[in-house]
Amino acid sequence: MIDRLVSTFPVSHPFREIVLDPQGGRAHAVDGGDPTLWREFSITAHEISVSSIGGGRHDGVDGTWFTLDTLDGYSTEVIFDLVSRTFETMSLPDGYISRLTFSRGNTWVRPPEGQVMLEIRVEHGMRGGRLTWLADGTELDRVMP
Repeated sequence: MIDRLVSTFPVSHPFREIVLDPQGGRAHAVDGGDPTLWREFSITAHEISVSSIGGGRHDGVDGTWFTLDTLDGYSTEVIFDLVSRTFETMSLPDGYISRLTFSRGNTWVRPPEGQVMLEIRVEHGMRGGRLTWLADGTELDRVMP
């Protein structure tokens, strides 16, 4: 799905968050036609479209926004390694990845200046947890099941 984003948006396009789940995903990004607006984009294996929900004016592209080229450290191998480490830590062998979220932070966790973090959420039945990582393998936060 990241490949679809790269083929749709320039690498310098500002994003606030990219969320991938088993059904597809969504991205909060600056509107391509009006840089003072942000939009929510729906992502599937086949297309990216403007979502009917989410969007509005923003106060400018600040430190919470990132561009696709800042995800370069998250190669397929790195993501697989972080997912494997997350499953090992969570002790949910029958669990599944419910969500991957790339961002520059949220209410609970802030990565070091200029870095994008990856939150990996794992669930099994009524149990779930998440680990938040940097591309170099540094664990930033953990919420256990």
